[in-house]
Amino acid sequence: AHTLVELGSPVDTLLEASGVGCGTTIAVVALSLACMAQSLATNLSAYLMPCAGEFFQVRPQEYGLLSSVMYTASYIAAPIFGLLADGIGRMPATLLSVSIILTGGVGTAVAPSFSALLAWQAVLGLGLGGTMAPFSLLAELSPPSVRGSILNATNFFWAFGTCIVCGAAWCTLGGVLTFPDSGWWPGGWFWGEPWRVLTAACCVPVLLSLLLGPTIVESPHWLVEQGQHKRAMHVLARMAWLNGRRHVGEEGSGKV
Repeated sequence: AHTLVELGSPVDTLLEASGVGCGTTIAVVALSLACMAQSLATNLSAYLMPCAGEFFQVRPQEYGLLSSVMYTASYIAAPIFGLLADGIGRMPATLLSVSIILTGGVGTAVAPSFSALLAWQAVLGLGLGGTMAPFSLLAELSPPSVRGSILNATNFFWAFGTCIVCGAAWCTLGGVLTFPDSGWWPGGWFWGEPWRVLTAACCVPVLLSLLLGPTIVESPHWLVEQGQHKRAMHVLARMAWLNGRRHVGEEGSGKV
């Protein structure tokens, strides 16, 4: 028996046969959290600019530099990540993007000076240039009949990211949570500055996305384009198994 891929059947046919279930849910959560990073960074900048700017005692005219360097870096990195996603795969590009975003976010939270803060925002922007990679991967892992609905789920995660930032800002900057004064508490230089805590809190969903990285599979569409049919069938078989389907591989048999 020959696999459906070897017979020239579109990958979408196999994705449709894989159905929707646990595997699809895992992909939606992990990849939507990666897409959420853009919402977190965009909404965080509205609080970061005045708070960090005032803390480092820079002129109000310089506040905008924070978002400027972030978006400029993102603009530069976007086509590079597009080439990476086509060259090395959607999954590695996604993991690289999330890792850079997390690094930039943590660096922003602990930046000792305004110039260092600008540098870490640039790093964060480089990572944001790859946020379309997880979106593309999610599209290429979704069955055609529900692809539009699944991709629309990323819009809910964008809105949820906005709620996370606003809620965290209300708790940290709004005085709901109190922090010890620096000088008598280990790490007081960090915990005594609410904007740093806010920035760190916004890194948590990105960290969760990275921790879910091992559950992410490569795009079967990309694998077939690269001639990696066996690996594509393995991905499709895994998705089918997670979704509760017993066979997606060899036509006329119960084997993958």
